[in-house]
Amino acid sequence: MAIDNAQDLIIHMMTGLMNSETRLDQVTEELGKAVQDQDTKDYFNARTQLRKQAVSNLEECFRLLGAKQGQMESRFRDVWAEDVRREFNAIQNPALKAIYAIGTARQIQDFHIGEYRVLRGLARAAGNFGVMALLDANLGMKMAGQEETDELVRRLAVGVFQARRERAA
Repeated sequence: MAIDNAQDLIIHMMTGLMNSETRLDQVTEELGKAVQDQDTKDYFNARTQLRKQAVSNLEECFRLLGAKQGQMESRFRDVWAEDVRREFNAIQNPALKAIYAIGTARQIQDFHIGEYRVLRGLARAAGNFGVMALLDANLGMKMAGQEETDELVRRLAVGVFQARRERAA
């Protein structure tokens, strides 16, 4: 796809986000099934529901722009998913598996936040305020998810270190 103007760039970037949200669903579903901690399973289930809303908002953005989702070739997300699976499977401790799984979700949250901020700025500059509002909603969900993610990692890490202290005592 040739990118000749701001709307083309918005469509291209939204296509990338749509692909990423879909891939993230696949990977986090696998991770959510593989972890033993119920809070972590619940976390992944909730994030899946929020991602569905994000995808719906992106679909509405495409509709508002009168555009269709483009095609995008990106090996980055495929390679990332392969690396996550390999590294996850190498971890033996169930609590550490949960922390790693959540940490990978956090990496993608941060990546998406950057993308949503740029897209929001482009939509605003182009005067696409409906698109901007939907992108804002997705950005807000991602940013709220950061604190939830950090809190769950803190709780799991405390458990890991307490267990380690108890074994050492």
